[in-house]
Amino acid sequence: MWSIIFPGLSLVFSLMLYDAWKTGRVKAKGWGFAIRYYDRNDQPIMFWITTVIYAVIVIWSLSAAVMLAGR
Repeated sequence: MWSIIFPGLSLVFSLMLYDAWKTGRVKAKGWGFAIRYYDRNDQPIMFWITTVIYAVIVIWSLSAAVMLAGR
């Protein structure tokens, strides 16, 4: 089951990274159920922090998926 979840997680965050790179806005979690958008020009620090965190999630989930596939 985990060998399906980790590639899916990687795909979702990869699409979010692509959208952030293309539009200059990254979708992030706000308070409660709210969704925030950080703009590359208006809030560059939060934009890049969120983008790097998403990239780390992609790398970790891809690594976990490869390790589980090799089991």
